[in-house]
Amino acid sequence: MITQKDIARKVGVSETTVSLVLGGKQSTARIAGKTISRIMKAAETMGYCRNELASSTATGKSNIIAVIGNLSFQEYDAKMFNGVMNEALSRGYYAMPLDINYGNNVAEVISRSIGQRVRGIICRSLPEDCLQKIYQRFAPLRVPIAIMSSSFPHQWGIRVYTDDIDGMKQTVEHLADLGHTRIAHLAAGLEFGYASIRRKGFLEAMIDNGMMIDKHLLVESDWREFESHAYKLLKRKDRPTAIVCVNDQSALEVVRAASRLGLKIPQDLSVTGYGNISYTRWTFPTLTSVEHNCESIGNRAMHLLSEAIDNKDIDIFSNQIEEKIPVKLVVRESTGPAPESIK
Repeated sequence: MITQKDIARKVGVSETTVSLVLGGKQSTARIAGKTISRIMKAAETMGYCRNELASSTATGKSNIIAVIGNLSFQEYDAKMFNGVMNEALSRGYYAMPLDINYGNNVAEVISRSIGQRVRGIICRSLPEDCLQKIYQRFAPLRVPIAIMSSSFPHQWGIRVYTDDIDGMKQTVEHLADLGHTRIAHLAAGLEFGYASIRRKGFLEAMIDNGMMIDKHLLVESDWREFESHAYKLLKRKDRPTAIVCVNDQSALEVVRAASRLGLKIPQDLSVTGYGNISYTRWTFPTLTSVEHNCESIGNRAMHLLSEAIDNKDIDIFSNQIEEKIPVKLVVRESTGPAPESIK
């Protein structure tokens, strides 16, 4: 088996230099670009493979980053994980997905992460109680934690999130320009940061646009009940002329409920989603949705986490580092002027 010592002898540099380059840590030392290229070429030519098991056994640390969440691996999850994975590989780390199954596996996932001696943790789409359990277990171990996508603010960790307040502002202003005043909001469970923040943004935007807020049009739903809640909303005599949905999945459930009732979109009802995943362009009608760059969220979360791992002067155990990702409303066929009869 080819070792780093073999490569050092071949290139004519120290074993420490080879270790830094092959470990992705060349930025921590002044190593010439030509030297880096020679080491990488020699490693490839000689068939070198890093022994991660031996390394973690010797140091008590691994190069594994645990990605913990409700990982259904819908398009949102897949793109974020892809962003994490690509950035992790470029920095000498490996991303390991761990599904927490809506909090049912939290103890098992924590135990497995400790057993793997993970260097860092990235959380995605977790309720607040799960996030607190993870923080309380890993903060004493000085394992840094990043949260990607919208979440509640904390006094610790890294938070890379989308500007959902602005996303809701753009959505409500678009509907107001179309003459809508009776607008409903369909949210997921408000124990999730993204759902709560998008609800907050919706309410603020309604007030900013001078529109009345009807509490009967503010619906919180489990993801399995989106269509039934939409059906109940649309059966009301004073039904909304537009429904703003927490994500694209719930928006499609609203479209289906409207179809069951014989309502045409957007002639009778306007619908908006959030996420702008690929199938929003293939539905009939195509879906108006707020676009955010999922891959960029994952990439930036891993980038900032790596910096925190490498630089012990960055304190993320009693302070939070935040980075906000901009969003943009993409207008398609599912929104139109409010119907005259129930404006």
